[in-house]
Parts: sequence; C-alpha cells; structure tokens
Amino acid sequence: MLRPAIAASLVLAPAALGAGDFTLPQTVQSTAPAAYDAFGSDVAVHAGTLLFVGVRGADVQGLNAGAVEIFSRSTAGWSFLQRPTATGLAAGDQLGESVSGNATWLVAGASRHDASGADAGAAWVFRKGTTNWAFAQKLTPAAGSAGVRFGSAVSVSNLALVAGSPAAANGGAVHPYRLVSNAWTPQAVIANPSPAVGDRFGEAVSVSDAYLAVGALSLAFGLQMFAESAYWSSTMDIAGRGTGAAAGLINTVNNLGGVV
Repeated sequence: MLRPAIAASLVLAPAALGAGDFTLPQTVQSTAPAAYDAFGSDVAVHAGTLLFVGVRGADVQGLNAGAVEIFSRSTAGWSFLQRPTATGLAAGDQLGESVSGNATWLVAGASRHDASGADAGAAWVFRKGTTNWAFAQKLTPAAGSAGVRFGSAVSVSNLALVAGSPAAANGGAVHPYRLVSNAWTPQAVIANPSPAVGDRFGEAVSVSDAYLAVGALSLAFGLQMFAESAYWSSTMDIAGRGTGAAAGLINTVNNLGGVV
C-alpha cells in the first residue's frame, strides 16, 4: 500500500565545482501535483543536464500506477520535459519507486506489478528519440515470481542495466542485463551466495559498464562474500558494523566492455 505522504516537491542543491558548500538555486515541482502522488519517490541526475523523478503514486495511468517525470537544465534553470507513457502499466504498480537514467536510456522500477505473480515487479525502459522519450521495453522476472519485488532498485549505464529483487528467495537476487542490438538481454541472475534472514540482497544497486555494486541489508556482523556467476564475479565486500553490506562485482568475459 502507498505510504500516506504528500510529497509534491523536490529540492535540488547543486553547486559549481570548487565553490564549496551546496546551495539551493531552485525547487522543482511536478507539473500536475496531486495529493499522495509521492513526487520524488526516487531521483536520478545525469551530467548535470537531465533529471529523472519518480512519482510512484501518480494516477494518470490508473490509481497508484505511478509515473516518471523528466526535467532538463538550461541557463534559466530546470524545466519540465516529459512524463512518458508506460505501456502495460496497471493500477497499483507504483512505477517510479526507483529510477535511473542517462542521455539515452531511462529505467524505472515498479515492484508491485503483477504480470509474473502478485508483487513480482517489473521495470520499464524508455529510450530518448530525436525529441521525446518513448517506451522501449518492459523487463520482468520469470513467471511464478510472486513477491520477489523485482525493480525495487534499478540502475543503467551505457551497456549494462540491473534490477534488484530484494524479496526473492534465499535473501534476494539481482538481475543483470546487457545491451544487444538496442535491446536489453538478460544475463544469469546473481543470487545471494550467503543468504540470511533479512539480507534483502538487491535493496540498492548501482552499475557502470564494468562494475556493479549491490546493497544487502544484513542482520549479521562481518562481510558477505560473493561467489562467481555467469558474467559477474566478486571483487570486494564492504560492511558496516552489523548494519548492512555492499558488494562490488566486476564484469568478466569482456561481455560489457570490462576485462579482468
């Protein structure tokens, strides 16, 4: 269920390089704010010129179906560009729970989508055209994945895309994709190799073409080691004192441009 919060504005605080502390030049708001839209559910900025904002409670495509709004920056400040239509979105999906984007691709998660089972989740991918962003692809977990919450976290780079399923069996999982002929092709799922209650492996993800970082909430002290999978192998584990863990995974086989 959508959290009862009215979040209709987003505060940005960029500063010039070397200028010291961040300042507040502008507050960005939805072009059509409404109660319980949850504008700002997640945000991502690219190169200081594009801003992607999740609006997971938006009702334009159905009650709490969600949306993503795109803004661009000019010398005059940030201005609204577009709210792209997500093909196949349904009421209650909460698109915009997670967002990530660059100059070409935008991915948004909707972990409440039910196509592969109740709350199995999905991620919508949009591509920048000559003038507008348009729906390109919907990514989903395998059929029969009820409750895994695929798309709780997403990240995209030029050649790699990942989606987290923190509620998957055995403490969570991460789904990597690579770009092949302008389509996102799934790779072998990265499982949590040391599952424990409450891990939620895939709660947070961030990817570049060669490196992938995965957050895992953990109830245990110490580090969590990651075994190799088909394309990604463990390189480092970072953990707080019993509060969580993040793992750095490096791409092998040169399939995404990274060589180990």
